[in-house]
Amino acid sequence: MIVLSVPYEHVSSTIETIKPYLRDQIIISIVVPMKKDGHFLYTPPDSGCAAMEIQGLLPEGVKLVSAFHNVSAKKLADINKKLDMDVFICGDHDAANNVVSALVKDIPDLNPMIAGPLEVSCMVESFTPLLVNMAIFNKKKHLGIKCV
Repeated sequence: MIVLSVPYEHVSSTIETIKPYLRDQIIISIVVPMKKDGHFLYTPPDSGCAAMEIQGLLPEGVKLVSAFHNVSAKKLADINKKLDMDVFICGDHDAANNVVSALVKDIPDLNPMIAGPLEVSCMVESFTPLLVNMAIFNKKKHLGIKCV
């Protein structure tokens, strides 16, 4: 399993670097194309979202799952933090989605939620700049999403 966590503008070069080593792995993409212009904006590529663009760069046999976009990296890095949020998972391969779901369940207080196929990732990716903006404008830190 590989976690692709790079700024959007480095996706293509990163994949080209690791491509010779890719066979049948699962890649989890948390990449979100966004820019800051006084506030954060989602800036999807022509393919609709980062996940769809990444899928087109990967060799056959590699399964891409889009997940963890809306979980604060700072909270995730601190094993003592209570997370209590949902992780939206998008992917075209049920087995890969199940592996990522199991990984999410291994992290206390995170709940996996299958959001749909990879093309749905555009909706999930777009939550990230929204959450960052809401945190900034409302003086909150590290917002996440919990479906109730």
